[in-house]
Amino acid sequence: MDRSLRWKTIALTALTVLSLGSLLPSTNLALPGWYTSLFDKQVQLGLDLEGGLHIVYGVALDKVVDDKAIQIKQDIEQRLAELKIAGKVETPRSPLGAAFLVVEQAADLAKVKDIFAEYEKDGVVVAVASCGRDPKLSLCKRVSTDFADGIKESALAQAIKTIKDRVDRYGIAEATVIKKGDAIIVELPGLDAVRIERLKGVINRTAELEFKMVVDGKDDKPGYMQKLLSKVQDDERAAELGITGQTDVWDHEDGGQFSSVYLTASDREESVTPDEAKTHGCLSGEKTSDGKIRCKLTGRVRMQTWLDEVGGGDETLKVPDDWEMGYQELDPNEVGKDQMAAAGRTWRSYLLERAAGLKGTEISSADVTWNPTTNRPEVLVTFDRRGGRQFDKLTGDHIGDKMAIVLDDRVTSAPVIQGRISGGRSTITMGTSDPAETQRASQDLVNVLRTGALPAPLQKESESQVGALLGDDAIASAKLSMALGALFVILIMLYFYKFSGVIANFAMVLNVLFQLAILVGLDATLTLPGIAGVVLTIGMAVDSNIIIYERIREELRAGKSVRGAVDAGFSRAFWTVFDAHVTNFVAGFVLLEYGTGPIRGFAVMLLIGVVCNLFTSTWASRLMFDHYLARRAPTTPLSI
Repeated sequence: MDRSLRWKTIALTALTVLSLGSLLPSTNLALPGWYTSLFDKQVQLGLDLEGGLHIVYGVALDKVVDDKAIQIKQDIEQRLAELKIAGKVETPRSPLGAAFLVVEQAADLAKVKDIFAEYEKDGVVVAVASCGRDPKLSLCKRVSTDFADGIKESALAQAIKTIKDRVDRYGIAEATVIKKGDAIIVELPGLDAVRIERLKGVINRTAELEFKMVVDGKDDKPGYMQKLLSKVQDDERAAELGITGQTDVWDHEDGGQFSSVYLTASDREESVTPDEAKTHGCLSGEKTSDGKIRCKLTGRVRMQTWLDEVGGGDETLKVPDDWEMGYQELDPNEVGKDQMAAAGRTWRSYLLERAAGLKGTEISSADVTWNPTTNRPEVLVTFDRRGGRQFDKLTGDHIGDKMAIVLDDRVTSAPVIQGRISGGRSTITMGTSDPAETQRASQDLVNVLRTGALPAPLQKESESQVGALLGDDAIASAKLSMALGALFVILIMLYFYKFSGVIANFAMVLNVLFQLAILVGLDATLTLPGIAGVVLTIGMAVDSNIIIYERIREELRAGKSVRGAVDAGFSRAFWTVFDAHVTNFVAGFVLLEYGTGPIRGFAVMLLIGVVCNLFTSTWASRLMFDHYLARRAPTTPLSI
């Protein structure tokens, strides 16, 4: 056998074996562990063929309005500082979107009316009849209803786009993301449970990154945390919920000492009402005889519940409007692994300034890096020019204080600012102790930061499994039509081209085999439009072989030898076949670029099929002809 023919045969055999090996897990056969460690992917069927997961998310749109009020507060306070006017802006939680300006001198009120006038002119704010402040020293405004509705609608549209980007970045084809009222419906094709859970975490992550200052003892003028500490030590309800109070003391490098009071609580399972279970996202939990549902409530939920209860009964124990309570899940190494194993995950509280000193919208890039000191991955974020200046000023103004890095309403860390930080960079440590899980969490965070933050948090309202959208009859009809089409193509090729038709049919089988193997390798999803793309490429394969075979027949009629006719047929027909495939590839690329949903599924299989078909109809078919000619007698006519 010719050396080049031998190497080509080895290459084709290796590709065929590799493709068969990658598709074997999709047959659901019992395979050994070493095999599944090499080939662990399966053909993923789309919603139309197999069904999948149907999730309804609600969007906390009120937070968008509250964020706008805080933005107005920061802007006006900056203008007050420029005008050297003593005053402050309050943003109470009720009414929603309120911004109350209070000055110390009545003479200054006229000077600041122009500031709010700009917002009123643009329809951003409207006046509030009464806000409980001295009318001679205050201006009472709130975000207007029309403007609030506008930013809610914009936030909903942005949320849908962001979710689509995250699903696409994760590599899930044929997922459905649509708006229904104020809710977002996400339908995911039938993936395995592990991938579904990870993808739900990626979708649900708000990716809202904020840098907020921790309120320590020197800033807590009303002594709010000390009152909480006294209350929690004697309160039976706090003891029932497992909440304790502690004091955190830290030193600055220059010798200053700082302190703050915080609460701690651990996760615990208990029975709750169905309404509470819906709030906590555990409606699917085990039901008890009294109609309640077993839920694992986090320490964070326990602390927040207690704060709501005591704040409702005693106004002095309610969190002040300018502050908020943040929560951090503690590292097992800090708490003690034995203690955490016995009590569950432990959480601690931080009293934070409600207004963020810096937000993730100022981030220009995010990457996973490896910390050589802790030997664990971290996320390195780089701010843009404006964000870098803000971060420099924020750290310079609060040397010795703690700055909480808040991601998705959870404190990831609260380092002490030892000095001004220039350069516009910061790192985010992940809260998991398992290195592999930390690596995955870091990469997921980078992906969502790159696609952008959701404008408001998502709340899962319901989750259910859905069956195939097409129904069993439609799927059976589609399978039958595909099988009949392939069978007719095989019979026609055998009838017209005899043994050469066998080669064409074998090349067509390789074509489909390679397409499905590439589909598995890309983690793409096979849908009914995708199957249509496969059927189309089968037709293209037949068309390519007919062009080549008819050319070979012409060369034989012209008196050439069998070897010469085959060589001329493949070489002279190649560019005709190539041009046709290029045309189809361009069409498929346009569909992939501008199409959505089923169109993209069709385009993916069309592009894969064009490449595979060009390979099998020209290179693989030619290799099989070379083997056939090498073994036939010189006087034997070609069966074509």
